[in-house]
Amino acid sequence: MNLAPRKGFSLKFQRNTSFFRSSRLKRIGALSSMTAVFLALVTPGIAHAETLDQRQEDSQGVVYSITQTSPAAQTFTSAITGTLNRVDLYLSRLSSAHDMTMEIRSVTADGAPADVLSTYTVPIGSVPAFPGGWVPVALNQAVTAGTQYAIVLHGGDSNPAQWHGAKNNPYLGGGSWRYSTPPAWSGDFAQDLGFKTYATGTGAQTDPSVYFYANTSGAVFPTVTFTAAIYNAGPEVATKSVLYIQLPDTSSVSQVKLNNPESCTYNGATYILCNVGDVAAEGRATLSFQAKITSPGQHTVTAAVYSPTLDANPVNNRSSDTCVADITTAFVSC
Repeated sequence: MNLAPRKGFSLKFQRNTSFFRSSRLKRIGALSSMTAVFLALVTPGIAHAETLDQRQEDSQGVVYSITQTSPAAQTFTSAITGTLNRVDLYLSRLSSAHDMTMEIRSVTADGAPADVLSTYTVPIGSVPAFPGGWVPVALNQAVTAGTQYAIVLHGGDSNPAQWHGAKNNPYLGGGSWRYSTPPAWSGDFAQDLGFKTYATGTGAQTDPSVYFYANTSGAVFPTVTFTAAIYNAGPEVATKSVLYIQLPDTSSVSQVKLNNPESCTYNGATYILCNVGDVAAEGRATLSFQAKITSPGQHTVTAAVYSPTLDANPVNNRSSDTCVADITTAFVSC
């Protein structure tokens, strides 16, 4: 598979590619309703025995304290129509001495946890001491491919246990939520808690990947064109695909101009979200934007692709490129 730029591009790379360990619908204003449309119902395909479906395996960035009155939640989008058999959560125990309660819930239109579908006990003895580890919870919950659900965790008393996760939006099929005072759920756009779901049933098997690169045009503080080249190795269609681009901040990457405004939205600060749509097996899609880099040092921009399908190889879902700006010479290289 060759995702290199086509002939005619003049590129000077200082490229740094990093990958997800896991393959987001988050609630932030208008973004939530748009992503809900992006991740609409997928058509199931191949039948699967118990399969690792959705996952966010990074536990090194954030820690949510869980008590009886302060639950937390992580939403996810099922890629399988069938039965959710098991959920693994990355937890640690501090002073809590009572069993915890986990719920599978439906979600509201903006992605917040809603009605309880099923309830399960998490024995406190199964939760390791800090720094924690994976805690499996057996369950039996019907799920539908392309539908979003919430994993809600309640503490057993006023003493906290902890649910570990990561920053920088590592999972694009859902998001983390806290239950705050006054009683309401609030979502965090940039964080996802550690979880893995296992299910049996039918679901489309895909392998979407992204190659992200930048090139410059001009001599003094040149315009930088960032391009995301998406490829689906199949064997089935990567339906309702989305592309998420993480920018460092407005002081380092500014004057953003979208080359695909019909598909992409810029939040004016730190990210771009694009509706890629369906990507056929062995199909490609390309999206790009332009920006200026006028502050000194290294500036890394990262792109991630997600489809609410069974991803055969999540490690190729993220790619990044780094540009270096020299303020003295007004030279930018990428």
